[in-house]
Amino acid sequence: MPEEERRISPAVAIVGAGLVLGVGAALVYALTVRAAPPGAEFEVSDLVISPEVVSVGQSVIISVLVINIGTETGSKTIICEVDGAIMAEQIVTLAPGESEVVTFEVTPEVAKTYSVSVDGLYGSFRATEVGVAAYSVVLNVSNPTPAIDEIIAWYADITNIGNAPGAPTANFYRDGVLISSPTIPTLDPNEVWRTYASSFSLGAPGIYTLRVEVDAAYDELTIEVIEVVPELANIYGVITFRKTGAPLEGVKASVDGRITYSNYNGAYRIENLTPRTYTMTLEKEGYEPLSDVVTIVAGDNEINAEMTLVPALIASLHGYVTDAETGGAIVGAEITVVELTDFMEANVYKTTSGPNGFYSLENMAFENRPIIVDISVLAAGYTMIKLEDVPLAEGANVKNFEMTVPPPKKANFRGKVVDAPTDAPLEGVLVTMDRLTTYTGTDGWFEFTDVTAKRYTIELSKEGYEPKSFEYTLREGDNEYPAPINMTRIEVYAARLYGYITDNETGGPVFGADITVYQDYDTKTADYHVYTDEQGYYEITDMIPEVRADMVIYAGGYKTYTRTGIPIHEGDNERNIILTWAGGPRDVPRFIDYSLPPQIVGGSMFPANMRVWLPYQNYLFRFGLQLKGEATAAGPGARLTIPWNMLPASLWDRCNEYTQGKYTRFDAEGECLLEAIVEAIYRPWHAREDEPLPPGIYEVSADIHRQVVEVNPQGGLTLFGSEAPGDYRERKVVGTVEII
Repeated sequence: MPEEERRISPAVAIVGAGLVLGVGAALVYALTVRAAPPGAEFEVSDLVISPEVVSVGQSVIISVLVINIGTETGSKTIICEVDGAIMAEQIVTLAPGESEVVTFEVTPEVAKTYSVSVDGLYGSFRATEVGVAAYSVVLNVSNPTPAIDEIIAWYADITNIGNAPGAPTANFYRDGVLISSPTIPTLDPNEVWRTYASSFSLGAPGIYTLRVEVDAAYDELTIEVIEVVPELANIYGVITFRKTGAPLEGVKASVDGRITYSNYNGAYRIENLTPRTYTMTLEKEGYEPLSDVVTIVAGDNEINAEMTLVPALIASLHGYVTDAETGGAIVGAEITVVELTDFMEANVYKTTSGPNGFYSLENMAFENRPIIVDISVLAAGYTMIKLEDVPLAEGANVKNFEMTVPPPKKANFRGKVVDAPTDAPLEGVLVTMDRLTTYTGTDGWFEFTDVTAKRYTIELSKEGYEPKSFEYTLREGDNEYPAPINMTRIEVYAARLYGYITDNETGGPVFGADITVYQDYDTKTADYHVYTDEQGYYEITDMIPEVRADMVIYAGGYKTYTRTGIPIHEGDNERNIILTWAGGPRDVPRFIDYSLPPQIVGGSMFPANMRVWLPYQNYLFRFGLQLKGEATAAGPGARLTIPWNMLPASLWDRCNEYTQGKYTRFDAEGECLLEAIVEAIYRPWHAREDEPLPPGIYEVSADIHRQVVEVNPQGGLTLFGSEAPGDYRERKVVGTVEII
């Protein structure tokens, strides 16, 4: 910019950039404007003249805001003109994006109105001979860096810097929005007044501009709202069923809108909560909901809970069971209703139809909501009805059942008859099957062809042999009796073996000892199996005289007794035996009773339970019931062992892989009910696939086995042999059941 001569007005004294001029003085000076680099670009704005009315001799402040909006650092000369004359200049050097407020001060000496120009921005102020009030203001804030939602107080200190009293107007702004306009009283010269604006809080982080304007004076500042991240809290715990202590899976846990569900161990966890007081709720279908006020602190907070079932729903079910073809009533049909609960337990209700086919199940209590059950209907000669996931309403329900007779099926049946105990085939045995008859051939085999597949009474007779009769169900297709059928010669045995079995330490009787005696000579063999009574007494009759016998005695907790070559004479043979205790606790587990249906259809499902008493904890036990049919020389006969793991979940503890099978460690003592749902299926010796249990009367034997264990160096469990001290085993026949 070329140098240029300017004259200063004599009516104004200028104080700025170190230059002071008095009245009548004149200044002619050369002004050189430095050109900005090509990348620097400046923007001048926000001209402020304060105060706009002053007394002669009172200072006026003139300011502008200069910003470098270019890309390089540069300088710019800011010129202030009053009434067209250059009063002063300032040079500012700014980096890109940097800003600076440039201020000039002038003092009028003549009463008049003055025009002001700064870099293309225009304004004016007026000087008078009379006194004028003018103000300065300072803005203050309680905290320049408040947190979110923190209460912020702000106020201004106003000073009358004029030479006359005045009542200023004050306005408070936040980000350009008028917030408050408090009333200010009249202030004398040099009097200071503090005025407050309305307190406020801010809900989001960021930088906010606060400004106060008092007439032409102003002040502003910025505050930065920061987000304070508090230390968070977690809630965790385990939810269990109060009645059994078993964990509850799928419980909905809610805290302040946060939701989670318990896992199969009953455990739940909710994280990253603000430490404070909440209302926590627990909900699960079929259980009473829980709600409580909890106060949590930073870190982990353990909150466990126990839930109870809602009151049971009571429902009844009734109707008629009829023949689908004739419409006639079916009498004696068994109707079973089963509800499965969360704990794999079952609520089971049974009844049978009356003379007119009517049945009724009243006051059934159900835990689940809605009520969902399985229904089965079983009647002799009819196809069983099985219905799953049947909904029932609370109160009365009606359901009629029409049963169908399965169409006749044709079958072939063959079997072999042998002499007991030689196993020699028997020829000429008359075999009767209802009204059908045939005879065995030279190989002992008999055969019926193209007969109706159903249940038959089979009778065998031959001179010199005891007649034999049993029931057997023929299925469609080929049927072969699973083992040779033994017929016993009519002979008289004149030997008896008897005596008492006692304890070597106490001398007391040994009850339930398992005694097996075996005789063998030339062409005759005999097997005897008995148990001692409560006095320790045993008796075996009809033994073969003058034939030595082998004896094996097994009793729970005692060492096995084995003797061979025992002489058996005609008449009475007394043999008293003392058993040696094997060691370990004498307070042994005890079988109490069992429950099975009186009749079981081969191949169908049926419930079984066994009640035992355990006098101590932390042993491994094996329990079971066994159905055993007639054994023959050719095989063991049909046999069904009810699963060993007939255990409620609360009594099951998987110690390691070895103990997950037959043996189970119990953590509770006292009376225990072991339950199972069993299928009447066995695997015959000659077959590869399982088959239904054949019809007949089966012995039911109970088995209790306590196994001695110790912790090995690897932390697992080591099992000892059956002769180890503390080992105990009891097996005895407890009843019978009929397979139909």
